[in-house]
Amino acid sequence: RQGPGPSGPGAAPPSTVPAAAPVGGPGLSAPGMSAPIAPPQVDAEASLEPTGLAAAARTPSSHRAYLAGTALTVPRGKVEASVHAPAIPAIMLFAAQAGLTDRIPVADDGSGAIGVNGKIVLRKGARSAWAVTGSLHAPTVDGGSDERLTTLGLIYTRCGGGARCSTLWTVQGNALIVDESGSNSEQVIPLTLGGSVVAGGGRAKLLLEAHATNLQRDAVFVMAGIAGLRWAGQRVAVDAGLAWASVAESGNSDGGAFPLVALSYRP
Repeated sequence: RQGPGPSGPGAAPPSTVPAAAPVGGPGLSAPGMSAPIAPPQVDAEASLEPTGLAAAARTPSSHRAYLAGTALTVPRGKVEASVHAPAIPAIMLFAAQAGLTDRIPVADDGSGAIGVNGKIVLRKGARSAWAVTGSLHAPTVDGGSDERLTTLGLIYTRCGGGARCSTLWTVQGNALIVDESGSNSEQVIPLTLGGSVVAGGGRAKLLLEAHATNLQRDAVFVMAGIAGLRWAGQRVAVDAGLAWASVAESGNSDGGAFPLVALSYRP
């Protein structure tokens, strides 16, 4: 008696060919089909890091060079306080700036005078921004000055140095309106042109600033500049450098230089 299946003479031997591996498995893939490619790994935290001007604005003192401003502002809801202290003469200037919005801050500054500053960012892109500024400084309360100073300005700031914006280039034009109180009061409207560079990829940065003003009434031409370094942390920024000024009047010129420091704190 024979069992099931062909077993007699001439019957084909049992098949010894291995079964084909499933498509997409570790074996052979089907003809015309490629193996699946894993998607690239993306660092979620790195992708959320700000770039351009948004990265530069996170640093304390980013809204200014030493005295001149930039087109950046203190972020909305933040407050920054600073003190400028030229070593010679011994003068200290205090300032505070609050970000009402990301485009409109309000500041108060001065020493013995009432000063209010405002800035409005007209246009802000990823790597450049335009802003207008204005300020009003009343005469000092102790009678040391009888002049009221009003300024109106236009600022352009450009980001350089890669995605993290390690360099800020700024040019600025200001009109200074000086109103002298008294019976012989008159207005003087000199124009000031200036620029600044804050450059450095790390916490230490190079700080350069220059200004030129023509006092039309007295035919006086004034040039001033600052060269120094800035150390900027997450909440504190410290400036130290050398300031110089040159005054030319009626063919005569005079000038000098003195060291200066500044400290800013943004909680």
